[in-house]
Amino acid sequence: MVHAFVPEHLFELADYLNNHQFNSEKYDLQCIRRTIVNRLYYASYLHAKEWILVNGNFNSLDDYSDESSMHLAIVYGLRKLHQYKLADDFFDFKELRKDADYDIVRIIDEDDVKEAYDFANAIFSMLQ
Repeated sequence: MVHAFVPEHLFELADYLNNHQFNSEKYDLQCIRRTIVNRLYYASYLHAKEWILVNGNFNSLDDYSDESSMHLAIVYGLRKLHQYKLADDFFDFKELRKDADYDIVRIIDEDDVKEAYDFANAIFSMLQ
């Protein structure tokens, strides 16, 4: 597939943010952690999407779901291609990303960032 950019670069951006020492007086750790979760999710989403389209029988992610959510189409596509554990993990990852993006009450902590890395690493290593 032709890419406008490489999804792994989003993963590298998350690594940069995670490993950079930010001045806590200037930068809110919640913003940084939420951005890390988001970038890891979208790197994984794009990687899984490409894998599904290359390995499946359809030309579009729309063909994997009759629902409007392209994110759920990844879950359904993984299931149709017998990646059941990854499908379940991706659904959980989607929920974590949704919380990181939209739930301003929930605290995103280091454990959430670690969980996002675990999900992303599993997706990248299992879907070759």
